Amino acid sequence: MLFIPGPLQPPPVSDKRADSPPPFFDPSTRPFTGQELTVSGLDHTGPQSAIDHLKRIVADLTERGQDLPDLEITPGSYRTAQDHLDYATVSLTGPLKASPHPDVLEFVRRTLDNVNGITALWHIHHGPDKSRQLAFT
Repeated sequence: MLFIPGPLQPPPVSDKRADSPPPFFDPSTRPFTGQELTVSGLDHTGPQSAIDHLKRIVADLTERGQDLPDLEITPGSYRTAQDHLDYATVSLTGPLKASPHPDVLEFVRRTLDNVNGITALWHIHHGPDKSRQLAFT
């Protein structure tokens, strides 16, 4: 089934600025790469089991008629790829990855978060910026 994202929807977040981030933010200095979700509560009996479990969940959702975009499911961290972890990382692939589509990824997050036993959250990336801002225009 071909996933059609439709027009870009504004993310369901407040546009009010928190006190702690810097007052001036230039989005051109931070490219929109690495938009990902972390899905936890998965099988952790082996190094690959969380990824396999999440792939089965996505396949089951698709078989039941849930329209989902193509997803890339990877280990939570390549440094810990051989560890027995209960989480995996989800990102968009193809043209949806090349152009920021937080609305589609939020749709995927809500869909996965509604599956019993697992939790899907926005992935916070490592880096010097501890305010962890996302901006979409």
